[in-house]
Amino acid sequence: MNEPAVVVRGRENDPLALLKSNEASRKLLKAVADKWVILILLTLDQEPKRYSEILNSVEGISQKVLSQRLTMLTDSGMMTRTSYPETPPRVVYTLTDLGRSAVPAAETMALWVHDNVATVMAARS
Repeated sequence: MNEPAVVVRGRENDPLALLKSNEASRKLLKAVADKWVILILLTLDQEPKRYSEILNSVEGISQKVLSQRLTMLTDSGMMTRTSYPETPPRVVYTLTDLGRSAVPAAETMALWVHDNVATVMAARS
């Protein structure tokens, strides 16, 4: 069930206020704002993929971390895991409507990073 609207700074559903007022929202933000989750969402946006395809698409992710993130996304209802009774076994991961609804935010973050990485790196040196 959705929380009632929060009005802060004259704005209904102020994003900061919504996160401050709801611990579950903060936990979900921590989970989905993870760099690996963002890359997995972007990888699965176009089509379902097998574990090995995701592993090859998300450069630098370890098998352990990929398994953890796929489990979290599946348990959160953001993707489905479909096993096919074949030899060798075939498992396919697919974004659900909920998972697909997070893709625009992941795309926005990826584009922001791309547009600002040089500025941030210059500020750090």
